[in-house]
Amino acid sequence: MKLRGLYAITDSQLLAGKFLSYVEAALEGGVTLLQYRDKSSDEARRLREAEALRDLCEGESSGQDGPRAGAATRLRPHPK
Repeated sequence: MKLRGLYAITDSQLLAGKFLSYVEAALEGGVTLLQYRDKSSDEARRLREAEALRDLCEGESSGQDGPRAGAATRLRPHPK
């Protein structure tokens, strides 16, 4: 499979407090594939952030249709 477009990898620990706004800016800038990475042990925070990212990518948080709609497919924990 060949990927096309802009690919972004997130790091919520480096973007503490600004994480979702940076992701939203990346999506508005044309990101077509977003990878959420978080190697911390805080499973509850990771789940909250992953769900917020899913909502943002699907456009649910703002009720928008457009390029983000349907972008998120599933939440999958990192294998241990």
